Amino acid sequence: MTNREFPQTPRTTLKRYPHLAVYDRAAVHAILDDGYMCTVAFVHEGSPRVLPTGYGRIDDFIYIHGSNASTLLGAVLNSSEVCISVAHIDGLVLGRSLFHHTPNFRSVVIYGRAERVEDLVEKRASFRAYADRFLPGRYEDVRPPSEKELNSVTVVRIPLREAVAKVRSGPLVVSNDDLDRECWSGVMLIKRTVSEVIRDPKCRPDIPLPPYIRNCEKLPSRGNLATAEDTLS
Repeated sequence: MTNREFPQTPRTTLKRYPHLAVYDRAAVHAILDDGYMCTVAFVHEGSPRVLPTGYGRIDDFIYIHGSNASTLLGAVLNSSEVCISVAHIDGLVLGRSLFHHTPNFRSVVIYGRAERVEDLVEKRASFRAYADRFLPGRYEDVRPPSEKELNSVTVVRIPLREAVAKVRSGPLVVSNDDLDRECWSGVMLIKRTVSEVIRDPKCRPDIPLPPYIRNCEKLPSRGNLATAEDTLS
């Protein structure tokens, strides 16, 4: 049976603000599942590198893929360990002094050794996980990758064995030193949205917007979407 929490290690123990640390497995998964891109840190030719890339998650594995000639994936597979991070900004906390400004955020840091995925079934599943990360329901609507396409890419997985989330939420911890200063303070909430949906010029105008796009919670109102579609078609 999988433990509900990731084990706390010296590297995942927060020295400052330890109350912000989260080791709950479901919470870590939720933060990862709300992201589109991660950053991968590794050492290549004796030099540290940090690169962004898309990812997918299946159970306790993060999957990334790229060309067979990818420098990133080659270096990741040759590294003894890599470090992956994902972060989301949820708000800007504005204090009465500059010193007390801070973001509200959710983040995850993962340490682990990358493993090459050779099995075509697992490779295909990683592509589905990648597609679901961007837009659930899209995988069933499009042509899945062929065996030739799968063989043209390298797929790498990193196990979630050593991971920690860091989460800050809520208002500022009030500093009594600045209460007499007449300036606005509070929290500016930040929400990720899609501003517009633009039809591909080669997409037939009679093909309707699929429900998994039209009903996506990150989209604007249906009326705005209809206007954009009418204008483009």
